[in-house]
Amino acid sequence: MIGHHPGPCDRLVARDVERYMQRLDTRLSTDERTGSRRKGDLDMTDQFRYLFSPIRIGPVTIRNRIVSAPHTTLFAAGGLPTERLAYYYAERARGGAGLIEIEPCLAAPTTRRFSLIRAYDERSIPGLRTIARMVHEHGATVFCELVNVGVWGGLAPSMMPDLWTRTTARAATVKEIEGWVAFYGRSARHLREAGIDGVEIHASHGAGAQQFNSPLYNKRTDRYGGSLEARLTFLLEVIDTIRTEVGREMAVGVRLDVDELLPGGITLEQGQEIARILEGTGQVDYLSADAVLEPHQGHLLTAPMYAPLGFMVHAAAAVREVVERIPVMAAGRIVDPVHAEQILADGHADLVIMTRAQIADPELCTKAREGRLDDIRPCLGDNENCIGRQQVGLPVACTVNPTVGREQMLGAGTLQAAPTRKNVLVVGGGPAGLEAARVAVLRGHRVLLYEREDALGGQVNLAARLPGRDEIGGIVRWLKRQVSQWSIECHLGEEVSVETVRRLQPDVVVVATGASYLRDGLSAQTLAPIPGWDRENVATPEEILLGRKMAGRRVVIADETGYLVGPGLAEWLVERGSSVEILTSDPFVGSYLVPNMQLPWVYARIAGKVTLTPRTRIDAIADRMVATSDVHTFEQRNIEDVDTVILVTGKAPNDTLYRALEGLVPELYLIGDADCAVNTVFGIGEAIRAGHRVGREL
Repeated sequence: MIGHHPGPCDRLVARDVERYMQRLDTRLSTDERTGSRRKGDLDMTDQFRYLFSPIRIGPVTIRNRIVSAPHTTLFAAGGLPTERLAYYYAERARGGAGLIEIEPCLAAPTTRRFSLIRAYDERSIPGLRTIARMVHEHGATVFCELVNVGVWGGLAPSMMPDLWTRTTARAATVKEIEGWVAFYGRSARHLREAGIDGVEIHASHGAGAQQFNSPLYNKRTDRYGGSLEARLTFLLEVIDTIRTEVGREMAVGVRLDVDELLPGGITLEQGQEIARILEGTGQVDYLSADAVLEPHQGHLLTAPMYAPLGFMVHAAAAVREVVERIPVMAAGRIVDPVHAEQILADGHADLVIMTRAQIADPELCTKAREGRLDDIRPCLGDNENCIGRQQVGLPVACTVNPTVGREQMLGAGTLQAAPTRKNVLVVGGGPAGLEAARVAVLRGHRVLLYEREDALGGQVNLAARLPGRDEIGGIVRWLKRQVSQWSIECHLGEEVSVETVRRLQPDVVVVATGASYLRDGLSAQTLAPIPGWDRENVATPEEILLGRKMAGRRVVIADETGYLVGPGLAEWLVERGSSVEILTSDPFVGSYLVPNMQLPWVYARIAGKVTLTPRTRIDAIADRMVATSDVHTFEQRNIEDVDTVILVTGKAPNDTLYRALEGLVPELYLIGDADCAVNTVFGIGEAIRAGHRVGREL
């Protein structure tokens, strides 16, 4: 990968964040634009005085400083906004967000198909008008981001290969560029006619405008290329054209990459100069500051839990140092209102982007304002059901929020009391069982919850033990708090049998008993147990993480899930002194990780520490020896002096109780991993969605 670092976010953390933190100590204690004050000025009586203060952007006043930034949902259909998309945005507006920014919309036609709204098409106006109306009904402001795709669409500032499509875009002619500029004006006019409050020009994330700005992409020698000022010509012409169309009735802003983090790319200092130039035009009402150049640094764009919270705030702070009159938005894993408040109080930005946090909990703003911080459903930063689903062509969802994309049917205010109060027994205290219990009790049912282990959480508790994955436990902590708030009787350390059910005589039994890692190494690759699986030196991930078995000095991990458990367990063992080799029959280790948002981070954590051996399967396990073969060439290799073999080959649903109860209870449900063990991405999210669905059906 271009610009690869020796460690995740290495340059960003080591250079830019350090410099950003140094700047924090030298900032002025007050600022005329926001009234922001320094860190020590806050107390508990006015904890969110900045976060929930209004702010003016051009002609628009926004009720608070919390922004949901543009993000592709795949809810649009045929290039047009849908009712589903309108309800999605309205839910976040209802939850108290100050500014909702509609997902990137195409400013001009392109020869390649993109699942984006075509703002240049007047047929998009009715759908955009519906979004504006529904967002406004809940008191929020709505902007829309316009994007030119540049190289991704096969036509770029200069002839350039595209890392996404592996095609080579040709250089646009001057006439074609002028056509793009004109289309921006046409699209902005459509936004104005739809009742949108502001226009944002996408000049970040590797979009077309950023490609013009960047010396890495722009090699032109005409008026659109050359010096920094010349490379900005396209963006400045777009701004002028949009302003001509919308006048001063709408806000106009730029989402700007101010540090590309690549050799030869835009530096932070050059980004500051661009910000000065844009403010100096008098045509720009705000700047939204980003860093990194997608797709080359895409793993930093929507970074997972491995990245520090607020890791891109330095970009906003740098811009805010040099602009005097216009507000600046900060982004980069801002998921906690207390953290967001501190960013504003310290004067590093004027607004905070909390997009994924509001996907996880659309009511984040209302809950924070009301002091219900523990009630906020946490964003885990796992990227599996949001970005992960999008990268395989599925609409955005959320690991912790089962209502995403179904707000019209499942959103706030849709949960109704059950017509008949039932006695519900939930067996299993993992995410599926906890969510089923939570929803059932909210509907008025009497709920008993039994968990075999001494703690709630199921296998999430094990996942949270892996290095860098502790945030995954946030959903269990939230669900436990929810359960404790309601009349749910929990029994820990008790295993439910048929006799238990007969004694309790429930109206409903929800079996959420989860799954366990296969002890015999059965996988889709082998379709049979691995010979030698029953040896004493063979273990499952659960046995190792729970301390039921101890790993030796040299460890071989057979990973047929392609997910985080194999690499995470390897890192965990290396930290404890083991030498680890991961074998997989897949083309590479981690083949089911989110390609651009998880995989680079995981590889950076284990690079040079763990031996990765792809295209290899275990044929047999013997005494201190593992026999393997290449899945393509069938070449055999024996790994000697192996102390421990860990089989990460899949999970088996624990459905014994369910099968035993069939026909014995009036209503019986099987949910979560007990129904279909999910070994890779989407697992926790699928479990929570199943629990939510059953809770509503009872």
